Amino acid sequence: MAENAEHSVCGRCGYIVTGLTTFVCPECGSDLRNVGIIRPTRLRLGGGWRLAIKLLLGVAISFLLALALAFAAAGLLLPTIATTDVHTEITPNCSLAEVYTISGQQKVYHLGGADWTQITRAGITIQIQSRSGQATVQLDPQTGKYTGSDAKGHAIAALPTFNEEAAQAALEAANVPKSAPGAQPDAALISRYARDTQTKLAQLSPISLNSRTEMKTPSSGNAGAASQSHSVTWNGNDTMSMGFFLLTWCLLAATASWLIVRRQPRAAALLPQTPASD
Repeated sequence: MAENAEHSVCGRCGYIVTGLTTFVCPECGSDLRNVGIIRPTRLRLGGGWRLAIKLLLGVAISFLLALALAFAAAGLLLPTIATTDVHTEITPNCSLAEVYTISGQQKVYHLGGADWTQITRAGITIQIQSRSGQATVQLDPQTGKYTGSDAKGHAIAALPTFNEEAAQAALEAANVPKSAPGAQPDAALISRYARDTQTKLAQLSPISLNSRTEMKTPSSGNAGAASQSHSVTWNGNDTMSMGFFLLTWCLLAATASWLIVRRQPRAAALLPQTPASD
């Protein structure tokens, strides 16, 4: 039947019935209204390649469109993440202590299209390392509440806010007694830089996407000196953006392929209403 691909043929024997004036097949005698007429298809030699090219073009166009939508959504629909890091190292005045470290970090989700900002995670960690012990304090910069423990996991009695007295209690948990020379000035330093870290985290303000600012204050190495770094980084939510892009691309590509295939003419067995003709 391949040689008859351009003609209408009998649905039973394949005889060319183009131009007939009756509904009876001259070859097998069948009533064409019962056995049907197979119409010619426009998808001849090379049509498969044309269909493949159309599908590839549809997928490519949907890729570019999905990419453009993903870029637009990154600024309007998907949140960006701003991360503020503040790290401070203090050289102790007290000879019993080795180093005091205060590290603060805050992550903020910002949705540009709705001008929506939400703090999702914030925390300050204060570590006191002495020659014979260690203490760690976890401070919430939003509420000012904190918890602390020594190297053995024993809890440090907490005050309503982390102040100089609370810093002194943390020093004592690290085996740096209040009576030790330089201990009280060190407690004041720890309290001061803890408040300073809280302030820097609270000063987070929107800046351009994917930019980074960083400030560093080096230490002189003298007792009571501190080195500090403060950075703010804005990054797009890459995982969400990629997921949005892939989902959009799949939907667009599937829709384009369906439309292309749907519009592609195919052979079909039909009952004629009039005598068969091309």
